Amino acid sequence: MSGLGYHRPTSPNIDLLIERATVFQRAITPLPRTFPAWLSYLTGTYPQTHGVLHMFPTQDDREHIPRAVPDILGEHGWHSGVISDFAGDIFSRVDLGFKRISAPEFTFITLIKMRSMEIHWALMPYVNTEWGRKLFPILTEFAHAAYPQYLGTEARRYIKQRARRQEPFLLTVFFSATHFPYSSPEPFYHMFTNSNYDGDYKYHKPNLLKAREDLTTEDIEHILALYDGAVRAVDNEIGKILTTLEDEGLANSTWIIITADHGENLYEGELGMGHGEHLRGHNVINVPLMMIPPRDFKVSTHNTNIPVSGVDIAPTLLEMAGLSPDSAMEGWSLLPLMESNSLAADGFRSRPIFSETGLWFADWTEGFYQHQRMQYPDVSKLCRLDPFHGYQIVLKDEVRDLMETAKHRAVILDSLKLIIIPTRDGMIEEAYRISEDGSEAPYDPSDLAFNPLRDALHAELVSNGNFQEVGDYIIPEGSFWRLNRRVAMERLRKS
Repeated sequence: MSGLGYHRPTSPNIDLLIERATVFQRAITPLPRTFPAWLSYLTGTYPQTHGVLHMFPTQDDREHIPRAVPDILGEHGWHSGVISDFAGDIFSRVDLGFKRISAPEFTFITLIKMRSMEIHWALMPYVNTEWGRKLFPILTEFAHAAYPQYLGTEARRYIKQRARRQEPFLLTVFFSATHFPYSSPEPFYHMFTNSNYDGDYKYHKPNLLKAREDLTTEDIEHILALYDGAVRAVDNEIGKILTTLEDEGLANSTWIIITADHGENLYEGELGMGHGEHLRGHNVINVPLMMIPPRDFKVSTHNTNIPVSGVDIAPTLLEMAGLSPDSAMEGWSLLPLMESNSLAADGFRSRPIFSETGLWFADWTEGFYQHQRMQYPDVSKLCRLDPFHGYQIVLKDEVRDLMETAKHRAVILDSLKLIIIPTRDGMIEEAYRISEDGSEAPYDPSDLAFNPLRDALHAELVSNGNFQEVGDYIIPEGSFWRLNRRVAMERLRKS
């Protein structure tokens, strides 16, 4: 974002909000995948508590999550709505209490419908319109057609409806344009790109185009420009939403929160491209988090470098609405930090914050993490179809324990960060010191300063009763012998 020092003018409308916002520079997502992150944001609990640990939870997983903010607000007379395109198909798969859900579905039937549309490629430019999407709702699930203007239009209608009815509301607008393949519409597609570029990524950047990518400098520069154009496209719609709030007389009474479910690695050093595969660096687990108060509410803190977590969003939302946080929430309200409460600041600095990886979709891609992990098959072999719930794609029960055991996990405490990486040959630890600008310097994990982080991470997992420690490993309770008996016995003898 240009308002935070980026060299391109990607966010002129957000920049205006930054002037009166509290910007949390070190906001950490609990899990850099969409489904688990959003549940943490709206339930105020970590993934190990709400139970959705990857993108393919079963129906049973989704039915046993803690109460979410939209549900709580609904009991107090609030209306809540969520509007999204393809990345927000999670909202149609779980009941969080939203009274209005405008998001695509994601099932095996959805994939068939998408393929049926794709084969008529010459027709696509003519039907990808507002009216075309009414005739063919499946278009909202296409990653390369995530045009922010359609969400913005619907969001403005929602705001006008609530204004007419004079009822309090929580509106979540989840734009997918900045998720790969970064295929924003004109004029944003060309806003920062080089018109002379004619490489493989001219129009968009799919997650994987080749088994091995040999990108040139021009390729990477073009991909970055596509991403920046997508940011600008989203910012343009945010500007229109802000204008609607002004026109409807809501600007003086409405809180605005800008955040993301995860960040993105874009070929910085050895970090690769994508999100959720590893926890090195700050590009993926650090997310934007800006809280802009109503005009009649003044904040004392406009910029803070104190680490906060995505689980803090839910209790903050409830306090903004004048309600007490739910006792089951693990997050803390951020309002005391916004009001420069020094005692609260000390508490946040001494609080450990957790993050973990999700499910690895592929087992053959490039990246250091493919050599620092417990191997398991690619996602096509890990999932099944659930015929009893609309043929949703869910994780097989028999691979769940291995997936949970194999996760990389991180704990952050003030300026320290520790990553725990299980492999079949033992545990790997990576330690870092975090500087003021967010960069991370490798450090010796045996340093005594990292013992509290290690203890906090183990306590967080083992104390809830779902995990047990066996040697160096943290294993789902009761599942140790189902993983790999031969390797298990060998590791136990060594430990």
